[in-house]
Amino acid sequence: MNCKQVNSLLHEYLDGDLTGVKLHQLSHHLNTCSNCKENLTQLEKTEALTRSLPKSPVPDDLTDKIMDVIPMKRETRWMRWAKQYPALAAAAVFVIIMMGSLFAMNEPESNLIVSGSGMEYVVIKDNQVIVPEGQTVNGDLVVENGEIIVEGTVNGKVTLIDSEINLLASAEKVAGGVTHIDQTLDWIWYKISGFFDFFKSE
Repeated sequence: MNCKQVNSLLHEYLDGDLTGVKLHQLSHHLNTCSNCKENLTQLEKTEALTRSLPKSPVPDDLTDKIMDVIPMKRETRWMRWAKQYPALAAAAVFVIIMMGSLFAMNEPESNLIVSGSGMEYVVIKDNQVIVPEGQTVNGDLVVENGEIIVEGTVNGKVTLIDSEINLLASAEKVAGGVTHIDQTLDWIWYKISGFFDFFKSE
């Protein structure tokens, strides 16, 4: 145990909270280090001086005064409205998310987005998502703005949003089928379905 460690434990030592190996190591260090022993002596004197000071009486209303000056958390008008009309609030949030997604979808440059289960079995390279030969993805895959090449097997459905699929052998490699979403209305319907599926799964 070094001096820094000993100094960090001196208060615990004085309070009698130190036990076991730490107490033994600290005692050994104090017997061999004059600087740390001097620090301990100073702390003991300070504590003794503090204890000798007269105690001031605490006013009975101190707690109330402290609580009065702490600012209370205030509800905003939006929070009150959301509590009163939770269904409308959820619908409003959904519309905001949809509008944001719609604006993002219409941006001229879009990056590849891949989601779903079994991501550890796919290879993503440039704008291609590859299910390698011999690999099996157990679940659904969603690919946006890219191409998926299925050499292995997908035991779920593949949803393509502004994307293409390349099945190297046969369509039977995608057990759940392939859904293409290239139109804005299809995309909105897909997002609405996903929104309600999310609440079903909760």
